[in-house]
Amino acid sequence: MDAALLGRTLAALAIIALVLGGLQLALRFARRPFSRRARFVQILETQFLPGGTSLHVARVLGRYYLIGRGSQIASLGELSPDEVSARLARHR
Repeated sequence: MDAALLGRTLAALAIIALVLGGLQLALRFARRPFSRRARFVQILETQFLPGGTSLHVARVLGRYYLIGRGSQIASLGELSPDEVSARLARHR
């Protein structure tokens, strides 16, 4: 194979890789706005505990809840919005 053919082949492969990468990014960003607008429930923080259990801080329509997950899922209580906002601001 001569050098010119090799150069054209590599250039074509590079262009194809760039086009595929661009399409992948476009699809990723195109899906984001729709999924964010539709979220009424957001998990803000998760702490995994031993034994396959975990704690989650969730926001549901502007209210905050502490949720425990083990063999079952249970609401452990509602949290103050001011406290949650303050703690999240400190950790970010």
